[in-house]
Parts: sequence; C-alpha cells; structure tokens
Amino acid sequence: MLEKFVHKLKEDRALGLQVTTHRYIPPEEPQYRDLELDERLRGLLLSRGISRFWSHQVEGIELVRRGENVVVMTPTASGKSLIYNIPVVETILGDPQARALYLFPLKGLEQDQVNNLNELLQPLGIGDRSGSKRPLAPAEVYDGDTTAYRRKKIRERLPNVIFTNPD
Repeated sequence: MLEKFVHKLKEDRALGLQVTTHRYIPPEEPQYRDLELDERLRGLLLSRGISRFWSHQVEGIELVRRGENVVVMTPTASGKSLIYNIPVVETILGDPQARALYLFPLKGLEQDQVNNLNELLQPLGIGDRSGSKRPLAPAEVYDGDTTAYRRKKIRERLPNVIFTNPD
C-alpha cells in the first residue's frame, strides 16, 4: 500500500518532481525502561493505563529532573507530555507552593495539555484549597482569551501551573 502511494506521488505532475528520494524504514520493537516514581503518581498513571515507559520518556524525564534543557522530537501520541509533566507533578507533590509556567505555540495545544495535566494533579489532591465556591484548577490557562474576571481570580489564587501562549 505504501509503495503504491509513493509511486502515485512520484507520477503526479505537480508533486512528483519534488520527491527527490525516498526510503522505507522498517519499524523497530519499542524499548522500555524502568522509572522510579512516587507511589501516588505511579498508581494514578496505572489507573490511566500507563504501566511502563518508553526509553525516550525515561531519558527525557531523568534529564529534566537534573535541570537540563531538553528537546524531544517524536511522533504524535508518543508520550512527550509525560516527559515534562512528571517532573512538574513530582516537584509539586514535594512542595505544594511550587509553580511552573508552560508556554505553548498554539492555543489548541495548551487547551489539550491543561486538561491532561489537571487529570494528573487533581486526583493527587493538588489544587486550590481556598474554600471558594468556584475553586481554580491546579493548572489554568492565562492568555489573550482569558476574561478579565478570570485573570483577576488567577492572580489572586495563583495555581501551581500557568499555561499560556504568545498570542
């Protein structure tokens, strides 16, 4: 099927000349590694179906834990967000007053990621304990679309994690 697609692409008058070379890279077996985790976090991840970590995740998490700058480039749904979320969650578990700033290039990405992070933080008891009728989530979006009212509330009761973007 892939060979037919490449053949058709190369025959296309508009696109064919742009294909200068192609090659097939066979899939490899995934490589897994062990990762030491707080038992509360491990249990939560297990409840979400995450029982093991790919080697790139473990390597990235260990680098972030050591304070290194990390760039990870892997396909969609390869667990990149766990590479930065796990160290942040661990830090907040150790210090409930800890804060993190997440900067995303696109609003759509930040919305997905804030929901994913809140799904990790809230079951661990992390979040607004102000007793407010409308408590803030442990992670909140603060960007150009955030209402003035919501911005004020976020500034008054700073969540553990702020998500924003350049817009």
